[in-house]
Amino acid sequence: MRELTLWDNVAEFKTRNPTPGPYPVWTPMTLPVTRTNGDVEVSLVELTSGTKTIHWMPKGQRPFTMARLGVKHNGQPTEAWVPEWIDATDATGNEADFPIIDYGFTNGLAFYDAQGTSLSPSEVWRLRMKFRQEKDLVPNQLWTSPGLAVRGGVLLPTNLTTNFQTYSVRLECLGRNTIRVKLNPRPQGCRLRLVEIVDDQGAKVEHSGGGFGDSQFEAQWVIPPKAESIKVTISLPEIRVFEFLAQPVRQ
Repeated sequence: MRELTLWDNVAEFKTRNPTPGPYPVWTPMTLPVTRTNGDVEVSLVELTSGTKTIHWMPKGQRPFTMARLGVKHNGQPTEAWVPEWIDATDATGNEADFPIIDYGFTNGLAFYDAQGTSLSPSEVWRLRMKFRQEKDLVPNQLWTSPGLAVRGGVLLPTNLTTNFQTYSVRLECLGRNTIRVKLNPRPQGCRLRLVEIVDDQGAKVEHSGGGFGDSQFEAQWVIPPKAESIKVTISLPEIRVFEFLAQPVRQ
């Protein structure tokens, strides 16, 4: 018997499209394009998508999406507002999933580098870009959990509820070193941010997987075997949202 290769066509099936449309036709904005929200101004300068080498992943090309943006506050360039999150949706309702992101500033522009996901250059995407105010946090802008018990690098089950500002915070320690934190009600004009998780020796705990949203996160962590407890610190930074219709350039 002949051995099948990865690209052999074994069978072909046809099925009806369950959501055939019609869908709106979006026209991409000509870049650069600027949007304003209060005293903050954001310009989408460049949107690229494709594959590239990512240093911390196995050798080879990996999908990515990169946005570069100019940011101003009261008309002056600033690095006090950072692009923390992007929601991307096409006209048919497809949503991009950006599981791994890197963001910051370089050469006077903000960048948002979504690693592991490539937006199709044949589609126009509605981008909802969420910018977080970056500033020094004072104690009343933070909530830190009590010590969460650890034994042999494994979190012990915990379930606690408390108040933070005008919200109720529920924290759960689940199996596989999973920590779930949820705010109630859903925050308006701000976003739940994980500031850090540290063990009782002061070492930062390494993230291994999971997802983060505006009002909750559920993620897994690698806890040092010698740790006896860990503490979770969160904040609620102000968020401004800027929307663009853009078509990525393939790289």
